Amino acid sequence: MTGWRRERREAIVAALIWLAAAISTRWISYSLGYGVEPSSVGGVPSWVVWGVFVPWVVFFFVHCWYTLWFLRDEDEDAE
Repeated sequence: MTGWRRERREAIVAALIWLAAAISTRWISYSLGYGVEPSSVGGVPSWVVWGVFVPWVVFFFVHCWYTLWFLRDEDEDAE
């Protein structure tokens, strides 16, 4: 696969991961924080725990998995 195709594919996957993180964070936070009786987890509002902290941790590990197992350097000798 040529370099620009691989780079484009990697950029698209990174953008999709970011988009999934943004959508899930907003959707979960809105669902748990608007029009619902307030509750807390360890003194932190539950919508923050489940809508911000948990998705960020999950997508951090998704990003690390993607980076460590799928992103590769090109051989400079191949070109």
